[in-house]
Amino acid sequence: MAADTGRPQALRDNHVMQPPDLSLTRALHRACETTVAMSEGQREFEKTRQRLIFSIPELKAAMHDEYLRTVTVIAKAVSRRIGCEPHDFEVRVFSGALTGAMMAAFDRAPGTPELVYRALDFLDAGMPLS
Repeated sequence: MAADTGRPQALRDNHVMQPPDLSLTRALHRACETTVAMSEGQREFEKTRQRLIFSIPELKAAMHDEYLRTVTVIAKAVSRRIGCEPHDFEVRVFSGALTGAMMAAFDRAPGTPELVYRALDFLDAGMPLS
């Protein structure tokens, strides 16, 4: 998804506002739906941008920093939702697992909201492999 300086704060705010009975991954799914809504033109631009990034080794390597930033954004959202610190070990590992799922989903195709939602749904279901 395209970098946007307002999106991390909006994602955290939307995540906290989800009903408390939702699982963390389901709440993040719903927060993403409202935060990263894109027009068809924006989606096409983003697909093209991601294809370029993944085709140039130096740019693909730079994505590592973006993934670490994403872990921090998710950790802040999760910690606000459950009332703990974003640097707590379990929160960082959980956030890293969510980020890792998205990284794996994006490895072979440009990232789309549908891939994010599919990864979150898979995690929320307990990652069934059968």
